[in-house]
Amino acid sequence: MVIFPRAAYAQSLSPMTKDFTLPKDVRGLRFNLIYAAETNAASTLDVKFQYHVHDSTWADLLTSAEAGIDFVQMTGVANQTLTVYPTGPAEELTTAPTLSALFALPRQIRAVATMAGAGGTDTITFSLIAEELY
Repeated sequence: MVIFPRAAYAQSLSPMTKDFTLPKDVRGLRFNLIYAAETNAASTLDVKFQYHVHDSTWADLLTSAEAGIDFVQMTGVANQTLTVYPTGPAEELTTAPTLSALFALPRQIRAVATMAGAGGTDTITFSLIAEELY
């Protein structure tokens, strides 16, 4: 599933959010974040995940160790993969960094992308996709 399609996103739009709903039988997700280009070498990109609590309230999605589920801050062209899976055999699924969710993943999730840099008119070209794990 494409969460943020590959495009040049302006820092003036930051933070950007994208909500998505998981099918009932999805147990985990493997995210791939691709930071493809930037207009300023001082630019940074942070991406974290939240779940829908109720009404319009969102809370950070946490690991079983109560740490935030997010990518390491990106500061230049690179790729990162992050797998989120409920406590269980996640290490068998991938050799990329794996975070165990405390419980089953909620169905309503959103990605939050925050960009920063030296200038408010800078852009970062990136994409975020998720592979559903059953």
